[in-house]
Amino acid sequence: MDFADGAVANVECGWAYPEAWANWSWPSGWGSFGDVQMHIVGTDGVLNLDMTPMGVTGCDPEGWKFPESRHWPEMHGRPSGAVHLEVEHFFDCVIGGRQPLVTGGDGRRSLEVALAAERSITEGGPVALPL
Repeated sequence: MDFADGAVANVECGWAYPEAWANWSWPSGWGSFGDVQMHIVGTDGVLNLDMTPMGVTGCDPEGWKFPESRHWPEMHGRPSGAVHLEVEHFFDCVIGGRQPLVTGGDGRRSLEVALAAERSITEGGPVALPL
């Protein structure tokens, strides 16, 4: 993306791998996990986020395993992790009549960027925001 002030950004979406990526049979709760990385290079610094190594690893004859332990793991038969907390926050806001930390407007702007990127690819040129 090219911004009016000359800044440039490269946005990669789709952090998930297909289920067959892990393709191991044991342990059954250790499913596949995506390419969850973000790299931001700015004028005055760099930020790197890599959530793929979840802090728990395993290796057996089938190969290395990196179980998902942060977003939607189960602990003692109950959902846990970031996705659970996001859903819980949403319900707390609905029940309590509070504004969520991430608003509908935030979601709309995010969707607008994704739609503009698709339109840019289809039309072969820049697409101005807002749509």
